[in-house]
Amino acid sequence: EASPSGLVMAGTDGQIVLVNAETERMFGYLPQELVGQPVELLVPPRFRANHARFRQGFGLHPETRPMGAGRDLYGLRKDGSEFPIEIGLTPIETSQGMHILSTIVDITERKRAETALRKSEERFSQAFHASPAAMLITRQSDATFMDVNESYEDLVGYARDELIGKTGIGLDLYLNPPQRAEIVDLLRESGSLSNYELLLRTKSGELRTVLCGLESIDIDGVACYLGSLVDSTERKRA
Repeated sequence: EASPSGLVMAGTDGQIVLVNAETERMFGYLPQELVGQPVELLVPPRFRANHARFRQGFGLHPETRPMGAGRDLYGLRKDGSEFPIEIGLTPIETSQGMHILSTIVDITERKRAETALRKSEERFSQAFHASPAAMLITRQSDATFMDVNESYEDLVGYARDELIGKTGIGLDLYLNPPQRAEIVDLLRESGSLSNYELLLRTKSGELRTVLCGLESIDIDGVACYLGSLVDSTERKRA
């Protein structure tokens, strides 16, 4: 009863013999409304036929494992609404034979967070590639390019495929070795860089003066730098 997860025990015939209070709260049932009912009562109608088949298959090869690996699972509340769930299955031998204990977790908030994150990443990607400023993303550990936008391609003269997986040093884009060491020190101290003047050599060999900005970001658990370059060559000449 103290478990924060829903617990449902059913026989191999799918009949519910025990539930905890969290299951009743999660699915909207009153105490003892579920005992004696088929476990498919908690499954949306469109999944019930397959659920019965999977349940029978689990009875033939019982083992502790997650249910529906790689598939989205949903529970059905008493009021007919559905919600996303994760389920773990554990076979338990009792004096009345084998039973299946299901541990159920409501992952509604996690799904909402994942959806919000995905939309945020899509907006970032759109803004990144549409930006008129030259933008790049490099991995902090080895300075390899992970992404660049079209404006960066135009500035340096390299196509995106020629840059990804390589470094600016390896392509001889940045000419001043002492500056590279200074940039590393500045990033180590503050994690960012603002309006730092660099001399850049394009693919054609042309020299351009740029103002560089770098910010630390995390992409799927990988520490990266988001960089922007502003071509100040003509202003320097003037």
